[in-house]
Amino acid sequence: MTTQRLENIETFVLSQTELEKQVTLVAAPIAFAHGCELVHIKISTQKKSAKVALYIDGLLGPSSVTLDQLEFLNRLIGDALDVIDATKKLFSTSYELEVSSPGLDRPLAKKSHFEAVLGKLIRLKADSQGRPKVLTGRLQSLNEQGVSLQSGQPDEVLQIPWSALRDAHVIYEFPNKNVKRSK
Repeated sequence: MTTQRLENIETFVLSQTELEKQVTLVAAPIAFAHGCELVHIKISTQKKSAKVALYIDGLLGPSSVTLDQLEFLNRLIGDALDVIDATKKLFSTSYELEVSSPGLDRPLAKKSHFEAVLGKLIRLKADSQGRPKVLTGRLQSLNEQGVSLQSGQPDEVLQIPWSALRDAHVIYEFPNKNVKRSK
C-alpha cells in the first residue's frame, strides 16, 4: 500500500489499547483498499479466547457497505490477522473475528464521525474524576480539544475533551408518526 493511501485513513480520536492499535494497522488499510472504512474496533478478552469486533462501512457514506463486502473483508482481514499473529503473537489466546456494519446506533470514533452528526442526539462515555460517566445530549460542536454537548438542562453545554472520551454512539431518533399534517 502506498504512503498516499495510508495518509487517507483517518485516525481514531477515542483511545485504543495496544492490541486494538495493532489490529487497526492490519484491518484499516485492507478495508480502505476495498472501498470501505474501519469505523470502530472493540476487542474483549477472556481467559480462553478473545473477540475482535470490527465495524466497517462503505466510503460512500453510512450504510453503503453490502453483506457480500463484509463477508469478503471478514475472510481477508482474518487471513491477514492469522499471518501477523503467527509471527508477532498479537493474541495470547485464540480469537474470534466478527465483521459487521455499524448499525443504527453508529459508533463515533473519528472526528469525521462527530462532524457528520452535529446537532444529533448522542450518548457517550467519558472519564470524570477517574470514573466513567455516561452522558446523553445533542452534539453542539467539536474542535481540536474535544466536543460540546447540550445536555438535558436548559443552557447547559458540557465540554468533553477528546482524551476523556471512551465510547460514543448516535442515538437513532425515530420519526414522529403522530404528527398531524395539514392538507
